[in-house]
Amino acid sequence: MLGKASPEGWPLDSGEAGDLVVSTAPAIGLPKDTLPFFSLSYAIGNLLSSFAEPVYAVDEVLLPPGGRAEEALELVQAVRAEARSFGIRIVGGHTGAYEGIELPLIAVTAWGKRIRKAKDPSPGDRLYLLGEPFLESAWLDWLTGQGEVEVDWRRLTPVPILKELVHMDVKALHDVSEGGIQRAIYDVTGDLGFTEGPAVEELRKVRSLSDPSYGCVVAVVRDDYASEFASKCRSKGMKFWELGRVGGERLSMPQIGSTYEEYGFPASSYDRYLNAYSFFIKRLSRLPCIAQLIPEVGMNVALWTPKGYAGVDGRITRAEKGIRAGRPSYGASKHVAKVLDEVRRLGLNKNLALNVRLSDDIVAALERAGIHPLETKGHDPFCPLAGFIEETGALADAYVEEPNVGIEGNVVLLFRDFDEAIKVLDALCMALHQKK
Repeated sequence: MLGKASPEGWPLDSGEAGDLVVSTAPAIGLPKDTLPFFSLSYAIGNLLSSFAEPVYAVDEVLLPPGGRAEEALELVQAVRAEARSFGIRIVGGHTGAYEGIELPLIAVTAWGKRIRKAKDPSPGDRLYLLGEPFLESAWLDWLTGQGEVEVDWRRLTPVPILKELVHMDVKALHDVSEGGIQRAIYDVTGDLGFTEGPAVEELRKVRSLSDPSYGCVVAVVRDDYASEFASKCRSKGMKFWELGRVGGERLSMPQIGSTYEEYGFPASSYDRYLNAYSFFIKRLSRLPCIAQLIPEVGMNVALWTPKGYAGVDGRITRAEKGIRAGRPSYGASKHVAKVLDEVRRLGLNKNLALNVRLSDDIVAALERAGIHPLETKGHDPFCPLAGFIEETGALADAYVEEPNVGIEGNVVLLFRDFDEAIKVLDALCMALHQKK
C-alpha cells in the first residue's frame, strides 16, 4: 500500500505495520566508484528511517553520450555487489547513454516491509544524534583540496546505525542529509519547537550545523526511555550526543549551509587539483556582477599543479544567468598558462592566472586595491604577453594587454591561490556595482 509522498524525497508509505514502503534516490557528481554505494545507501537509509526492512531494489545506470557498454556493466556489477553487502536483493534495472546526461548517474528504487509505525514526537521527548558529525564535510574538504585528512567514504552511511535503532523503542528516526543536523532537527520538531542542550553548542564550535553530515541519524526518544537508550548505545559502541528536547521555540526554516552551496559542483574524480578548480568555478559563479568582468572572448583561468597546468575546456563565458564554464582538464587555457609559466620561470611565486576585460573602471578598481597593472607590448604571435615578459623580464601582479586589430583588450591577473583570486574578483564586482 502506498500513501502520499512527503517532502525532501522521503519514502512513500501508509504508516501501518506490514505495509509496503518505497524509496528512490539518485547518486551523481561524485567519484564514479562511489556511486553504487551511495545510491543504495540513500534509498535503504530512507526505508530504515521509516522503520521498514529493505527487501528488493531496482537500479538505473545512466551514462553520458558515448558511454561504453563495458562501463555500464562494470557499474551494474558494482551495484549488485554493494546490494549484497547492504542485505538487499536487486530484482531489475536499466542502463543507457543519453543526451543531457553529463556525468554517470545511478538511481536506486528500493522497497521494504514496515516493521512498525513511527510515533509522533511529543513535548519533553529527547533528541539524540548518532554517528560521526561532519565526517561528510571532511571528505568533501579532502576531495576538493581544502583539507589534508583523507576520509574512508564507506564510513558515510547511516545504514548500520539505523539497523540497530529500528529494533529499539525509539519514537521516530531521521537520517541527516541536505541541510545537515540543523535541517534534521527542524524536520523532526516542526511546530512543537526545540530546546537545545549543551551538546549543540559544542557541535557548533566544530562547524555549522547545516554543513554536510551524511551518515548521522537523529532519533526521537521518550524521556522515560532515555537512560536505557543511552546504555544500549554505549554497549553497542555507538557514538551519540543528546541534542536537546522537543518543545520550546519553533525553529525557522534553516538556510542551506555555505558548505552545501560551495560544494554544489561535480567532484567526479579523485583528482584534488581538478576538484579544487571546480570548487573555484562554483565560487566564481556566485560573485555578483561576475559576468561584467568577463571579456567578449571569454575568461581563461590557468592553474599550476605538480601534474601540469590545468584550465577549463573552452573558456568561461557569459550566460543568460551568470556564467558558463567547461569542465576542468589538464592542457587547457594554453595562452594564460604560458604567461603563468613565464612568470614562474622568472621566480614570481604565483600559481593562478586569469584574464578580465580591459576598462578604465576595472583598472581604477585594481589600483585602489593596491594592484598596479603593467602596460605591455609584445611581438610573440602566439602569446604577445608571454613574449613581452620573456623579452623584458618585467614581473608584476597584473598586466594590461592593449586592444589591437581583431584583438580585445585584457587585464591578466596573477594570484597565489584561488582564495586570493576570489577576494580580488569580489572586490572588483563590488566596485563595479557601486559605480552604477
